[in-house]
Amino acid sequence: MGDIIRHRGPDDEGFYSDDRVAMIHRRLSIIDLATGHQPISNETDRLILFYNGEIYNYHDLTSQLKTLGHTFKTKTDSEVILHAYEEYGPDCVKLFNGMFAFAIWDKEKHELFFARDRIGIKPFYYHHADRTFTFASEIKAIVGVGGVKADLNEETLSDFITFQNVIDEKTFFRGIFKLPAGHYGIMNDSGLSITEYWDLSFSRSPLSATDAVERYREVMDRAVERHMISDVPLGSYLSGGFDSSAVAYFAAQHTDRKLNTFTGAFNEGLPYDERRYSRLVAEKINAKMYEVEITPRDFQELLDTVVYHLDEPSIGSGALPQFVVSRLVGQHVKVVLTGHGGDELFSGYQVFKAQYLKRRIKKNPLSVLGLPRSVRPSEIFHLLYFALFPVLVDKKIDYGLFIMFGEKERRRLLKQNGYDPFAVLEKRISGKSFSDEERLMYLYVKTYLPTLLLQEDKVGMAHSIEARIPYCDNEVVGDQDA
Repeated sequence: MGDIIRHRGPDDEGFYSDDRVAMIHRRLSIIDLATGHQPISNETDRLILFYNGEIYNYHDLTSQLKTLGHTFKTKTDSEVILHAYEEYGPDCVKLFNGMFAFAIWDKEKHELFFARDRIGIKPFYYHHADRTFTFASEIKAIVGVGGVKADLNEETLSDFITFQNVIDEKTFFRGIFKLPAGHYGIMNDSGLSITEYWDLSFSRSPLSATDAVERYREVMDRAVERHMISDVPLGSYLSGGFDSSAVAYFAAQHTDRKLNTFTGAFNEGLPYDERRYSRLVAEKINAKMYEVEITPRDFQELLDTVVYHLDEPSIGSGALPQFVVSRLVGQHVKVVLTGHGGDELFSGYQVFKAQYLKRRIKKNPLSVLGLPRSVRPSEIFHLLYFALFPVLVDKKIDYGLFIMFGEKERRRLLKQNGYDPFAVLEKRISGKSFSDEERLMYLYVKTYLPTLLLQEDKVGMAHSIEARIPYCDNEVVGDQDA
């Protein structure tokens, strides 16, 4: 298993085994290069930690735990997780501002505690059957181990041809699941239990638009600075769009050297080539620019490799260009900041604009006369799809997710056996009181964003780089105690 995912941690490896468990860790050394070896144990060697990710508030947590009597033998964020679990038990995950997937083995209780970050930046896959529990950061490390077969989950296929996405804990492999974002699990002699510890919520703000912009600048500046903690070289993606440009801008304010920026482009002119804008931003922040052109040959030569690293089908075709840019990043730095999460958390997709326009027209029908001034030609199809299709074609488009194949097409293509992909969406929002806008944002943060983040993680780790997501910082998402 360790050999299969060596690309995720080529710097070091560590083993632990006893009469109950056997675990391996592959390390990508980023913080405390000298003493950050894993697995790591507590003072009594009762608890054993295996961990992937970064805890950005670990300095504060270290100080807090030291005052409570805990002794630290390293300067890593890994050890913070271990001592926080000793002190607070499963509730420790509520303290962490970061991205993480980890497992802690308790040798005395014969119990495995495992958890995944709030938004789902770091992956955690598992298979549970016949009193055996197998887990890994990638599916390919589980398939073939202990009799786990690569059998198709037909319900997952139904989800995917509907939404071009898998929107719950299922994977394409029968019996292999993702630990959902914002959840932890416990495996012991009594069996397996999964618990949600965090969910996205909404509150009304009294801020004016001007004050909200200033608040955004303050919060994002702090978030980006937190995400720059590293003992190795760091850079930032820079597409020329608002999200990555904002991250690069704030990052440039917190480094005493030129920020490394990385841009991928298609040589077909606007709107596919954004170098005109990324270069303007790079010049403004005095960054060191690295660029790569993505060509048809890349698609021909790299498709098999990208499919291998993704493990299973994923949203759109963006993974391949991302793979090419990640390869460029891996030639220069180990850590890269990204703009992922901006569209989901700040209503950047056209479906959000369609919802806004619908609400505006409902409030004042005459406002339809001003639509030509507020709609770009490139937006027309998507706006009409999300505004009119729920009324004229399929009411289920009102969820705000693009539907590739409707019920009739699915019935023709697959044996449905009564399975309804939309029941998964209903389960997501059942019992929640949302406005239309809140429901839309909730679904995108809970379904679309985690898939994009897994895609980012896998194509980045294919080149042994760590991608960090400042937009998914606790304080940005809404935790004021970050």
